[in-house]
Amino acid sequence: MLKKLFVLLLAISLIGCSDNDSDVRKNGFIVDGKFYETPYGGYFNLRAPDENNFYVLLTDNKLWLNDSGGMELSDIKNTTLTSFEISLILSGANAWEGEYIYSKTQNKSQCASNFGYWAKQPFDSDSYPIDPPQPYPNPFPDIHSGVVEILSKEGNDFEIEYEVVFNEGNRHVTGYFKGSLLFQN
Repeated sequence: MLKKLFVLLLAISLIGCSDNDSDVRKNGFIVDGKFYETPYGGYFNLRAPDENNFYVLLTDNKLWLNDSGGMELSDIKNTTLTSFEISLILSGANAWEGEYIYSKTQNKSQCASNFGYWAKQPFDSDSYPIDPPQPYPNPFPDIHSGVVEILSKEGNDFEIEYEVVFNEGNRHVTGYFKGSLLFQN
């Protein structure tokens, strides 16, 4: 009896200690059943600093600030770009944490006002997209519903979950990001 109990406890401990990557959340989004990694990101205020309307870009391409303080992607010539874009209206200055539900009218505080994405979009030698989804240059398809939750924000470190349904093809996109976002003043 003691031997059987030992074997059972050993089996449970081996299963409990197995290396299981599915328990680890990765920065990226899923669309049409395919995962797209977005380990980098940045954010900036779309309007006057007191209006609390922010743009968040999550991408597979490193971001940097140019000499004038503007945020730019690293070189995207002859490569692909994956990104997820979110526009948020905060309820007040620095009131980041909480849930943002998509609002087409964009006339209320603490809402998500727009979403868009590129999924491995190829670019040519002049950094223009090759055969982009239409209508180009708007990467924001018609949105049916969406929600963003800022789980935490400390300085420029964020934890974000998002889920959006686009009308075009009834595309369902779910995503997650945890890490530091570059801030453009």
